[in-house]
Amino acid sequence: MLVATIRSQRAGPPAMAQQFALIDDSRPRHVPYADAFVIFAVTVLSLAFGAWLLMRLEVGLWAGTMSALGAYAGLLSVHLAVRRSLAGDRDGAGPRGPAGGKLWVAGDASPSLPEAGTAHARSSLAFSPEEEAARWAEAARSDAALLAGELPETGASGPFGYRPRAEPSLPQPQAAPEAAGPAPLAAQPAGEPELPQPGGISQAELSVEVVQDLIKKLADELNSPASAGGAGAEPGNETEAMIARSVAALQAVTRTLQAAPEPAAPVPPAAGGSGIASWWPAVERVSGAEPPAPAAAVPPAIDPQIARIAEAVAAERVEVLLEPIHALVEGRPRHFEVSLRLLTADGARLEQSDFSRTARGSGLMPRIDAARMIRAARVARRLGERGRQGSVLASMASESLADAGFLDAAGAQAWSTGGMGLVLAFAQSEVRAFTEGHAHALGALRAAGLRFALEEVTDLDMDFAALKQMGFEFVELDAPVFLDGLPHGRDRVPASDLCRYLSDFGLALIVGRIEDDWLLARILGFGVLYGKGTLLGSPRPVKDEVVSGAAA
Repeated sequence: MLVATIRSQRAGPPAMAQQFALIDDSRPRHVPYADAFVIFAVTVLSLAFGAWLLMRLEVGLWAGTMSALGAYAGLLSVHLAVRRSLAGDRDGAGPRGPAGGKLWVAGDASPSLPEAGTAHARSSLAFSPEEEAARWAEAARSDAALLAGELPETGASGPFGYRPRAEPSLPQPQAAPEAAGPAPLAAQPAGEPELPQPGGISQAELSVEVVQDLIKKLADELNSPASAGGAGAEPGNETEAMIARSVAALQAVTRTLQAAPEPAAPVPPAAGGSGIASWWPAVERVSGAEPPAPAAAVPPAIDPQIARIAEAVAAERVEVLLEPIHALVEGRPRHFEVSLRLLTADGARLEQSDFSRTARGSGLMPRIDAARMIRAARVARRLGERGRQGSVLASMASESLADAGFLDAAGAQAWSTGGMGLVLAFAQSEVRAFTEGHAHALGALRAAGLRFALEEVTDLDMDFAALKQMGFEFVELDAPVFLDGLPHGRDRVPASDLCRYLSDFGLALIVGRIEDDWLLARILGFGVLYGKGTLLGSPRPVKDEVVSGAAA
């Protein structure tokens, strides 16, 4: 509910500002929630009281129930009595003003104004907008001298009438003598008073002071005495007259703001100056002082798994595993594949598939591949000494072909392994990314007597003729991929045609992950020559004396 309190105090020639307050005496919004909470609390308390009587005093069920209901009714009665007493006090006391008087509520017949100000308050509403604008201009002209002088003292009962004399600001640079002098104010609209600019006050401060004075005049004029000609004005016209006076006052404020001059541009510094204001503290430079050295770069955190792999490789805690590759028609091993297993300091074993995935891109793969290649060559030499005929395959990473240490280790080996050859296998995804440098490295290794294999094959979109010229002899893929067929462009080559397709390029197919007899029978039916898997033999460790340096 909107309530307007009009309070007038006179403390000298200019009237003090009035205070307009909005008081909300509406009914509290959360009373139903409070009642619900009280009822819930009374219910819980009554139940607890009845349970106490039954358990502690061993009262009968009927007597305990009646006692709990009595307590419930008594507590609710007390709550109802308190509510009625509070509601009676609130209804009897209406909204009161600061001085204890009854406030005027919107919708009453007439506002309850002080007797001393009723006549002139009503008479002041009879002015037309043009007369009101003229009165505002006269008031602004008469009070312009107050801006440069002392402001009237603020009374203790009117704290909202206080306004500062001038806003604090930093000292401005002094202009040149010839440029000194107050700048003329902008032309005022016709009919508006010209306000003199007091000395020592900037244009922005003057505009603020003018706006404050006009707003103060607006509050004073609402209760200022007027001619008696409007004493008999009808109550219905009071609202329209008040609105017209407010609009006229706001129009006067707007015209004053529009006529305010633009702020003066800052004075440029003198020639040869640094452009820094005189009040800014100077920075003393210490002779011979040098800027502080940048903080040392913090090395990036090392992956603990990579650290374990590096430690095992450096300590040469490597276990060599040998897996047979069977000639399916003959039913006996023809080729072999070498893999590594790393033994960490804490006794854990890292399989080749695990540490290879982690170490790729870390710089460890060339050293791991060199160790695997050297040990595979020793295994091939030992098998050749036993009269074996075939090849020993070892997986490599493409990044090792760009490492000088790996190439030096390959060049230092004597690749005379008897009837067993050494084959380095590369994944199809990495072979697709080979550059000219990789091709040169493969050419040097081929000239040294090594051959290559393509593993992890998932499609046939490659130039197998070029791979054969580079020294590739084998193609490896898993049994599920082989049975599903391999895509080739927009077509798919079925399993029955894969062996013939690769044999046209002089490449031998090796199918892995043969785990049961049913898979073996299907693969044999498609003409596959070589296969490996748990059905044919799992990887087994090689004795240390076979792969040690002394055995070489």
